[in-house]
Amino acid sequence: MRNVAVAKTGTFFSMAGRLNRLRYFGYSLAIGFVTYPIAFFVGTALVSNGIIGTPDDLANGTELAFFAISVGFVFVSPGTVIISALQIVKRLHDLDRPGTHFWLMLIPFYNVYLGWVLLFKKGTTGPNQYGNDPLVAVADANSVVPAAVPHTPLHDRVPTPFPPAATKGAFCRDCGSPAGDSKFCPHCGQPQTPSNICSRCGTQLRVGSTFCAESGAKSA
Repeated sequence: MRNVAVAKTGTFFSMAGRLNRLRYFGYSLAIGFVTYPIAFFVGTALVSNGIIGTPDDLANGTELAFFAISVGFVFVSPGTVIISALQIVKRLHDLDRPGTHFWLMLIPFYNVYLGWVLLFKKGTTGPNQYGNDPLVAVADANSVVPAAVPHTPLHDRVPTPFPPAATKGAFCRDCGSPAGDSKFCPHCGQPQTPSNICSRCGTQLRVGSTFCAESGAKSA
């Protein structure tokens, strides 16, 4: 039985991990775009410095100049082959195939078929023995977790004090008008009797109140 895959993340210059089709295609284009200018520059430098042919050969576009540019490709090709091989191995991993299948690219005709497979065949869904699915976003182990609100035990909580006396007894029980701390309502003249005050906390009750809004005690 194959081992359960672990998270493996390869880099551009590594054989570890997996490479999906789109990124493989992009890397292949990037390698080509970098290789050809470098090879052309090396070949041109060989001709310009008279190492192969003369600068006149380069100006006239002779066969010797093209040969020099080909030599430039020879200088660059080892690095290109190695970097391309790294990408092919990771693409094979995405198909759940071993990296040693890279050597199948040396078989005539079959290498054409394998090249098309690498470009167009979808990799295995989910993780395999070479790593996680590159198309699936892997949760970041260092993701930010919202800080928990500290819990205060009931026995450590400080009770909320009742409002000061100046805020109590604000309304007349009979007419509902503001009465303040007056003994008689300035609007209707009714006395502010003790029945209008909460027996538990001393807060004056609003008109029609059955329970005190401050202490929860039932009014008289």
